[in-house]
Amino acid sequence: MNLSTYGFRSSLLAAALAAAGTASPAFADSAIYGGGPFYSGGTAVMNDLRASGFTTVMLWSIHVDANGDLNLNDQKLISNGTYIGSNTNWSAQLQMLKQAPTSIDRIEVSIGSGGVADFEHIRDLVNSTAPGGGTGTDSILFRNFAVLKQLTGADAANFDDESAYDLASATAFGQMLAGQGYRITFVPYTNQAFWSSLKSNLAGSVDRIYLQVYDGGASNDPKQWSTAMGMTVRPGLWSLHGTGCRSGDSPSSVKTKMSAWKKSSGIPGGFMWLYDDIQACSTQDRETSDYAAAINSAVATLSPRADFGASSQGLTSRFTGQSKAGDSRIASQRWTFGDGTQATGEAPTHTYAAPGTYPVTLTVTDAQGATDIRTRTVTVVR
Repeated sequence: MNLSTYGFRSSLLAAALAAAGTASPAFADSAIYGGGPFYSGGTAVMNDLRASGFTTVMLWSIHVDANGDLNLNDQKLISNGTYIGSNTNWSAQLQMLKQAPTSIDRIEVSIGSGGVADFEHIRDLVNSTAPGGGTGTDSILFRNFAVLKQLTGADAANFDDESAYDLASATAFGQMLAGQGYRITFVPYTNQAFWSSLKSNLAGSVDRIYLQVYDGGASNDPKQWSTAMGMTVRPGLWSLHGTGCRSGDSPSSVKTKMSAWKKSSGIPGGFMWLYDDIQACSTQDRETSDYAAAINSAVATLSPRADFGASSQGLTSRFTGQSKAGDSRIASQRWTFGDGTQATGEAPTHTYAAPGTYPVTLTVTDAQGATDIRTRTVTVVR
């Protein structure tokens, strides 16, 4: 992607963000998983992500060796509490992701994947009584993941255990990460009982659950998983990939599926796997921003927009609500008149005790709890 393309997208993004400040939000919780390009792609990839419309970047996949060393796929990252990666600018590049104008507000490190023994290694290290074992502050897991958080600025650690499913060690590992300031997220495709138990054990540390609805998890039902997990999941799809880019989902099919899940399950967001494939199959109308737009347009929750008109005669002002609903009906309208009094309803009348100019505030709340506020001044005379 050239700089002129980034500049154009950045201008559009800035306009969307500005609009979001006065109306409905521009973006849903939309996440993008990526591997090698997120490490070696440099400034061009960071700028593509910033201008994409995705809100969460998933650094995939952090692998844990038997000795506790951390890798990003086949790239050595951290050993014995020290960064040993070849990209000496990586931390600075990742810091760009949240620099305005940007749609990115969250970074997660995704641990594990299919066909690897990461969580078996974590289990063995957690249970080890040898020096460096366990999850204490002197353990290799603690030291290496503390460096990883400092290096990446990660907000959360994403668990992608697809083989070990050891509840005790996963709980201890999650508690250690939570103590370091990571939020915990999951991205299961099977073994619902394990993930439900782990969520219960980690309690409030788990703030998101993603769900694989592709490949081995293609038959997963977001509504059923949301019920079982006690939290609405964010389903994910695999972008176009493979020979001739004929496998997977295009932006248009992503939008269709996400829209259906929004209607059936009330999903608050979704994710795409995998940035590497999006790059490999990129053409007009199926770039990074197209996949983000497919999720955002299908899932973004439209909040209410508060507004009102006013007319005054003498000390009495009459107010007329002109608010607009978003995804849900407006459930309440609360007024404060700037003189210590309040009222509810769509069209209140208020008589002031003395002439003057008063700030009047209307707060609207919809049936889903979303709110918006509008303040105007009114002047009354005798």
